[in-house]
Amino acid sequence: MLNRRRFCLKWISIITAYICIFLLSFQYGQSQRTIPTEESTTQSAQLIINRLFNDQVEYLNSSMILFTVKNELQTPLKFNYPINKNSNSILRHGIVVFYDYSHHYIYFQQFLWLYSSWKQLQDNEQIRNDLIVFISSTDIPIEFLKLRNSTTKTKNKLILYPCQTLIQSILSRHYQYISRFSLNFNLELARLFYWQQTRLSSLLLLIHDEYRNYLRNYHFIFRIDLDSFLMPKYSFYQQTSSLTLGQTIPYDQYTLNRLKRIGQFFNTDINPNSITISWFGRLNLLTKLAQQVVLMAVWLIKEEFTNSERLHHLTYLNYPSWYIDGIFEYATAIILSINHYETYSFKQYVSFDCQHVLNKCLHISLRDPSHHLRLSKHSLSLLTDINQSNLTQQELYVYRTVIKANGMFRLLKN
Repeated sequence: MLNRRRFCLKWISIITAYICIFLLSFQYGQSQRTIPTEESTTQSAQLIINRLFNDQVEYLNSSMILFTVKNELQTPLKFNYPINKNSNSILRHGIVVFYDYSHHYIYFQQFLWLYSSWKQLQDNEQIRNDLIVFISSTDIPIEFLKLRNSTTKTKNKLILYPCQTLIQSILSRHYQYISRFSLNFNLELARLFYWQQTRLSSLLLLIHDEYRNYLRNYHFIFRIDLDSFLMPKYSFYQQTSSLTLGQTIPYDQYTLNRLKRIGQFFNTDINPNSITISWFGRLNLLTKLAQQVVLMAVWLIKEEFTNSERLHHLTYLNYPSWYIDGIFEYATAIILSINHYETYSFKQYVSFDCQHVLNKCLHISLRDPSHHLRLSKHSLSLLTDINQSNLTQQELYVYRTVIKANGMFRLLKN
């Protein structure tokens, strides 16, 4: 009897010890995944950076992210019927661009290409095309103020807003940049996309409550990357569909196979015509789309990209085969397929967008697989072609507009 009692007490003690160890380890893990407010007030920016991005601590694991994604997908996107505009009212298009001022020495000249092409758009009595630039700076830089002053008498306006990126928000100890996302999700988003801040920020603008409010007065929002160029026919383009997609980024069969396998996981067929983040549509729809795309991108980077595939300097080795700079485009294709965009009878894909074919083109995307913006081979050939008589009328327009923009760049720098 005594031996039985000793045996029971022994195993009760062992089980109790294991329970205590489990509870202590769980509490320690939770403390490692959050930054306490009282501790953060004494941390320097560099310490926060090291803790966020160098210790490889997960704030949310893949299963938690997947649960959040599936919960968000329970509310499907609503693709409305075409918009019937009053013939006497002005259709307001907002061309939204994010400008990362930390790379001003790289981006400004290319921004002037977009600005110059936008400034040459003809005034249209029925359409107003405003260029809206969100700049990651506390104040509007003097170069942009000069550009805005030169457009005060035009119908189409250059509108400038200072903004804060997700990383800047965390460094200033405002950890919940997007109120719709949990604190841990904001931290995990910043950690995983530390080198994707420029393109990520261009999507978060549509979700951030303050920045989104700046766009409410527009009938349609055209979300594009900075390395874009508007053609003259854009002046007369009237958006009617609640969502129009631009041309897809380059991809190969391996990419399609990866997307097909992911589609099977979500019980859908991925449409390759949707591999793009050139979105033109209603603000409410774009906000919901951006939210789902960001969630899906976090799950993709955890599940479908190895540590080496996440490195940007290896992107060129993979391009155009499943490369990290295309993650938001892949996420868009997945989300739209899950939401059955292909069944939307008024969908549009490439009616306004193009990359290498300028005939009847409204917009050119110069995107290369790099977080640094470079010329596409097509545009580079335009600048190096000495004999202008060999250029088509559209190519000559691009050539002369870029030459004007480069001259403007030299004047503003002096």
